[in-house]
Amino acid sequence: MRIPYLSNPNEILPPSPGKPDRVSQTLFGKFGDEKRWEALDAIAVAGQSEWNQRLLLWMLANENAEMRDRCWEILDRLPLHFDLLVRELSCPMWQVRVGVMRLLVKSGRLDLIRLLIAGLEDYHPHVVEETKRSLGKLIENAQARKQRGDLPAAEVRYALEALMQPLYLSRRSPRFQAVPFLFPVALLEEDHFWSLYTELDLPQYTLLHEEFVRAQHEDALRVMYRGLLRPNEAILDRLSPFIATTVRNHRDGINQHLHVIRGFAREAFVQLAFVLQHYRILVEYQGMIKHLNPPERIVLFDLLEVVGAEQNLSFLLRCLQLDDTRIKIRVLKILGESEQLSLRHEVFEFLTDADE
Repeated sequence: MRIPYLSNPNEILPPSPGKPDRVSQTLFGKFGDEKRWEALDAIAVAGQSEWNQRLLLWMLANENAEMRDRCWEILDRLPLHFDLLVRELSCPMWQVRVGVMRLLVKSGRLDLIRLLIAGLEDYHPHVVEETKRSLGKLIENAQARKQRGDLPAAEVRYALEALMQPLYLSRRSPRFQAVPFLFPVALLEEDHFWSLYTELDLPQYTLLHEEFVRAQHEDALRVMYRGLLRPNEAILDRLSPFIATTVRNHRDGINQHLHVIRGFAREAFVQLAFVLQHYRILVEYQGMIKHLNPPERIVLFDLLEVVGAEQNLSFLLRCLQLDDTRIKIRVLKILGESEQLSLRHEVFEFLTDADE
């Protein structure tokens, strides 16, 4: 598979005819494994030419497992030419493409995502699998660097822009495979992610919304709900109706939404509660109370108490019909402590008559 934007006119040339390439002939000729071992030992030292490094990469396709391990041992120690690795991403031997993926990831640079995501379209399943593993490893490394404070913002921005590009492709498969990696990277540089989001046209941000729901992953949902905390009307006008519709129509995944909201810091949780109330998303959650798991029902009531749960009297009375003791007690506590409703006497009677 050729990757157009990786092709380089300055192709590596083999040694000139005046200097017979003995290493190449030994490694790929008919001299036997004994001579191949000798050739590998000869190029195991640092300072090798790009051509000899290329030969090592090609040897990753050798049928001899021990010889492949020896090549890996050498490659792991040698300072490899970056341009060489980029060129070999389009090598016809899939074993070499897998090896290049692993070697590129060793740099730990997040902006290499632009090169790696092309592997998601590779025809060989081993390359696709290695690409996904490498992307995950790069992102994990970036998250650790972010915590240490040594992750340049420009590196993350470059990666975000590369991961946004699949939204503009007409083919759906590469988008479905690349976009899920967008969400954990978005959490590393949220300002730039939402800046790119506001620049998306209707077809693109609609596709991104679909990916938010399709992924049903904590990172995707966390990005989505953190978007509601942005002081930007353009973001809120796009996101809020989409989230309200999602809550209303996707009851199978609704518990995951509240599970993610539970993990927000207290200040963000309070702010989010008022946003959900303002855009009538909280009302949609109330309509799904029967489909919520007990822990997620508690999260919903935490949100309601932030905005004033007694304002939702009809909802609270409906909750008393649920077969959920914890929710009933929570409702009675809200009703009994409300100074506006003055229902303490009625609540006291309910408590004395009930089994609990």
